Amino acid sequence: MSNSATVLTTNTRLNALTSKISEVIRDNTKIITLPAKNYPPWWNLSCHNFQKLKILFRKRALRLISESDWMKHKKYAAKLRFHVKKASRNYWDKICNITKNPRMFYSMLNRIYNHTNQEINTINLILHNNHYISNPVQQSNLFADFFSDNSMKHEPIPVDYCEDCNSHLNIPIHLQEVRQAIQKTRNSTPGVDGITANWFKRLSNTDLTCLTSFFHEVFTTSYIPEE
Repeated sequence: MSNSATVLTTNTRLNALTSKISEVIRDNTKIITLPAKNYPPWWNLSCHNFQKLKILFRKRALRLISESDWMKHKKYAAKLRFHVKKASRNYWDKICNITKNPRMFYSMLNRIYNHTNQEINTINLILHNNHYISNPVQQSNLFADFFSDNSMKHEPIPVDYCEDCNSHLNIPIHLQEVRQAIQKTRNSTPGVDGITANWFKRLSNTDLTCLTSFFHEVFTTSYIPEE
């Protein structure tokens, strides 16, 4: 009877001690939930904390123009780079240690890549009548049918050759138009003739008049001399 009482007392004390330890751990443990962002798979709590401190002191340094806050920003930025490098390296080392087979390793990488890039499987789909068309032959037929139907319904653009309405097109080229066109030309690399745009910009009025008459002759006769 005494042994049973001793065991019961011991269990009661053990349960009380366990609950006390659990209470102390719960009161001194801070649970942080990472926000739902697209973090890398190796992102851990240290990277998250140093990133928040880096952003915090950067904002304070810019707002208060404080040199001490700027130094803290640089310190936490350096720690963030260290932990990011360490976490990413440890993550990929663990993946490499999971499998020693190169074929299995690269197949794992391909599955990860295809999982994070879903647009690869949907970029060649065409939605037609609430159905996705993926067959290249059917897609080509859809394009052909679409343009053939539009070409049959197309109406020609009316062109009016009335002399009164189009008389402004036959106005001779003026000297001022040539001068403005030359001034707006960029100083790019010369062509086969080796003449730059700056050479035309330095022409005298006599040269510009000769050039204008040449342009007008080409416009009226539609003949460009070979030399």
